[in-house]
Amino acid sequence: MATNRLLFWIVITASFICMAGAGYLLFIRYVEKNDVDSRMIPKMVSQKPAPVPKKNKKTVYLYFSDEKNSYLVSEERILFVSEDPLEIGKTIINDLIQGPRGNLVRTIPGDTTLNAFYLSKDGTAFIDFSDTIREKHPGGSQTELLTVYSIVNSIALNIPQVQRVKILIEGRESQTLAGHIDLTFPLSADMIIVR
Repeated sequence: MATNRLLFWIVITASFICMAGAGYLLFIRYVEKNDVDSRMIPKMVSQKPAPVPKKNKKTVYLYFSDEKNSYLVSEERILFVSEDPLEIGKTIINDLIQGPRGNLVRTIPGDTTLNAFYLSKDGTAFIDFSDTIREKHPGGSQTELLTVYSIVNSIALNIPQVQRVKILIEGRESQTLAGHIDLTFPLSADMIIVR
């Protein structure tokens, strides 16, 4: 019985040594294949993973159309995001695209996608949408006004770093969304059409 136990431990130890040797050989092959400077090996082995940004609970107000398409109404949302204004902006826009949860009416066609969200040092948010926002927009000056300010107000009134919003379509400046509202300049929030 003692012989069996000794034999068992010899096999386990030999297996461990073989696995460690195989791992070392794979590491050496990786270093040779990828032409890694040998001075970098200690840094590669001891690198710590990047810290995960802390997520905080944030209350925001998204702006959707009322049922009569007359004005914008805010809908409260609770987001779990970091303090990064870009992450907050992307989350707000994606929630706007998904539409309201209550009796309000969506202002952005549901098939629209957010291509990019940038924030300049002067406080201008650049929001780039897919062409669907224009192609599937129902049209009309009032509907277009509500769509534009749904986006502008939802971003500018919820992110302190944002002063103005510039809407882009497929990475390009567009004169209008549906023929009525001038999009050639960045826009500031407008509370006149909010109830």
